[in-house]
Amino acid sequence: MAGMVYDGSGSRVVQHKGDIADTVYNIDPDWTPILTMVRKRTVVDPNPKVVTDSLASVDTSNYLAENAVAPSASDTTRALVENWCQIFGVTATATDTMNAVAQYGISKEQLYQEAKKMRELARDIEASCLSDQSSQAPTAANSRVAKQNGMTTIISSNTDAVGDFNQANFDTLVAAAVEDGGNPSVAYMDYTRKAAVVSWSTGVVTRYITDARQMISNVNYYESPMGKNIHLVWHYLMPQDFSSDGAHCMCLDPDLWELLTLRNNGLRRVKVAKTGLSNSTLLTGQLCIFCHVEDGNFTFY
Repeated sequence: MAGMVYDGSGSRVVQHKGDIADTVYNIDPDWTPILTMVRKRTVVDPNPKVVTDSLASVDTSNYLAENAVAPSASDTTRALVENWCQIFGVTATATDTMNAVAQYGISKEQLYQEAKKMRELARDIEASCLSDQSSQAPTAANSRVAKQNGMTTIISSNTDAVGDFNQANFDTLVAAAVEDGGNPSVAYMDYTRKAAVVSWSTGVVTRYITDARQMISNVNYYESPMGKNIHLVWHYLMPQDFSSDGAHCMCLDPDLWELLTLRNNGLRRVKVAKTGLSNSTLLTGQLCIFCHVEDGNFTFY
């Protein structure tokens, strides 16, 4: 705001012009690594499914006698994996006056609000994908609200409690995921788990640098005894405790995951009927996170 400047006697007034940078800074994090990482695919079913199969266990008694009859046939049971596409949405609103007023850092209020709300919507979807939410089929009893299974809920075979997060248990779960056919290569975790990894000592190489003023205390990659080089990434949205059991660390095989979109290949803008002097736009999308083989991943929840 403009202010006043007086002379020594306090009688002459100079009104100075405000110096406001012509930029608006958003300080909240809004990056969405899960949505960025997984591949996208459009579906036509709000309840997408995939059939999974697996090889039979190793038969250590696989030896036949000369002229033996053919052994009895046996096979594994196929499983149906599914999820529900959830409808997400936020509304961006600005009045005619807001759109007409000249502002610092904003060409038009409605456009600014739409861009801001789109980032917020992507962040909401990211949180839902990470969460321990359970899927819900839309019925009359629940007002036709569909909910997706979050990734914490989907990964159920290879899990451990967050209180057991340490190097030995991490290695054990890597081995379990690999033995089940996965290749986990990226681990997302909260700050406490990311900081704890720094203390893992086995095989740590100390690097000395000539700049005595610089100290690095971080581990970005970890190679387990299974020989898998895993990228360790802090995720600011973890854990997402929709039901009190959100994952604090989630190690994924990216090839096993997809983001399935039902309408218009992702997020879209829908103009809302004008009421009074306000203009509104609905930003919406119907989608779900989907994993083909959950036991190729693991979590500490």
